[in-house]
Amino acid sequence: MLKEPQAVAKSGRYVIIFLTKERYASFYKSYGRTLDERKADDITVSIVRHGKPKELFNYFKEHGYAVSQPYKGIYHIKEKVLFPTQVVVTRELEQEPHAWLRSLSR
Repeated sequence: MLKEPQAVAKSGRYVIIFLTKERYASFYKSYGRTLDERKADDITVSIVRHGKPKELFNYFKEHGYAVSQPYKGIYHIKEKVLFPTQVVVTRELEQEPHAWLRSLSR
């Protein structure tokens, strides 16, 4: 059974956000005055959400992205990304050490 276009767009919105953020970071890197003025390792893509975007994490798993969780609520996406990438899930963050990050999604 085919999904309605609206259902496909809704289920894939975080994947689209992720891919768009990669594109924005690429544009930023390319607008340096010289070829490698902005190093890829100096650019970080961050996605901050209150709840964990499950469809995005399913996409990572299905497409072979390596995901690590160095801290509760902070996920690093490794391999297959152009720039260091992290997803911050503010609902999962510990209250005290990450109070300023928690305020980003409210």
